[in-house]
Amino acid sequence: MNYILSLAIGLTTIQLLGAYLRYLPFEKELSEEDQHRLWRYLAAWAPVAVVIYAGYFSHVGVTEESYRRISSLGGFPFFAVSLLVLPRSIPRHVFIIGMQTLWLLLVHTVAGTLILTFLPMFSTGIERTLSQTVIFIAIFLLLLPAVRPVFRHLLPPVQLFEERPMGWYLALLPLGLCVSPILNFMHRTFIYTWTDRIERLLLLAWVFVIYRYVILMSRRMAAAQRQESERRVLAKEVHALENYASLLAERDQDVRRLQHDLRHYTRMMTSLLKNGQTEEALALITAEDEAILASSIPAYCQSPIINAALAVYLRLAIQASVRTTYKVQLEPLTEASGDSVSPDTDLAVMLSNVLENAINASRKQPPGEREIRLSLRYIPPQYVLTVENRYDTPLTLGPDGLPETLEPGHGTGMESVAAFRDKYRAELIFEQEDGWVRLLMYWLRRKESAGEERPPAA
Repeated sequence: MNYILSLAIGLTTIQLLGAYLRYLPFEKELSEEDQHRLWRYLAAWAPVAVVIYAGYFSHVGVTEESYRRISSLGGFPFFAVSLLVLPRSIPRHVFIIGMQTLWLLLVHTVAGTLILTFLPMFSTGIERTLSQTVIFIAIFLLLLPAVRPVFRHLLPPVQLFEERPMGWYLALLPLGLCVSPILNFMHRTFIYTWTDRIERLLLLAWVFVIYRYVILMSRRMAAAQRQESERRVLAKEVHALENYASLLAERDQDVRRLQHDLRHYTRMMTSLLKNGQTEEALALITAEDEAILASSIPAYCQSPIINAALAVYLRLAIQASVRTTYKVQLEPLTEASGDSVSPDTDLAVMLSNVLENAINASRKQPPGEREIRLSLRYIPPQYVLTVENRYDTPLTLGPDGLPETLEPGHGTGMESVAAFRDKYRAELIFEQEDGWVRLLMYWLRRKESAGEERPPAA
């Protein structure tokens, strides 16, 4: 009975180690709460697995066949726990379990080779299963320091898995390479020929070659996507500048018209005042004052580029019948020494993208429910930006807390927000509640953000 219990504990330990390998690629994406929940669930299931394995071995006996069944099928509940607690895309999980299986097959092969070479007295019978388990765990733990960083950076970029059906082809590739060795493991004895062992080692080498190819291709794809994203951002900037230039041209025409009419205006004023018609003169002054105000571009702040962005997109919002309210109390952003792009320009680009997204979302709302609220203030020592707009359709948030979309040509706005957040070490909150989408961002003045201090909560 002690032998059976030891074997059950050993197999459960192997499956816990496999769960640890599957956890490593997602470690950076998990909150501390999710990590604790994962290990609570695994720790709760492990004693149950030990009891089930021990009962099964007691019922059918310890044989190579029963050992293989537990080794192959016992890991499914552990994988189900990982899938439950790590709510990431299924193709990424499939890819990781394939890579984990390849590694476990390699360790299993090395353990069997050591037994056959140095411990032939344990190469057959019941002793083989326990010796195989103990040496497997020892080799796994011995190689873990070298394997841990590999698995932490194992996942290719998420964009590769989002492409359908290419994402599934990539996800199934490692698992497909495992099929032949797994079938051999299920239907043959533990005593493998040297040809079998060399075949498994070569399999790992080919997996490494294929994986490197995937990584290189993913880097090329990521570079192409960055270039396309930059092109779209530049196109938006040019479009915004064209709109602002159009505004300036319209106002220039209005000024020319006012100058042309000024001579007539002064003549009428002179005539009214000479005839004592003061009320008519006051009405003429009021009308002319309103015309002059209508001909000027609103001054939201002292920064020309930020003022241009606000002028263009708030005007677009009004044209789209979107009710807009705004409050801008902004000091010029601090220029970064040696930086080719000023903070004003970075903020203007990001603000343009956010407002464009808000306007596009508002257009999808019923006419009476279109509204945008903007607040951009400097509250020493930090800047605070809040953009709210009505939007009823539920949004899907990605691991970085920002909305994600698979529609081609979309998502540039959120890329701009993420780039600004990373560059200025901003704190960002994006949420959707009660039919409102809200973006809150706050960051320190550039000269103060160079240190390690983080912005306090707004």
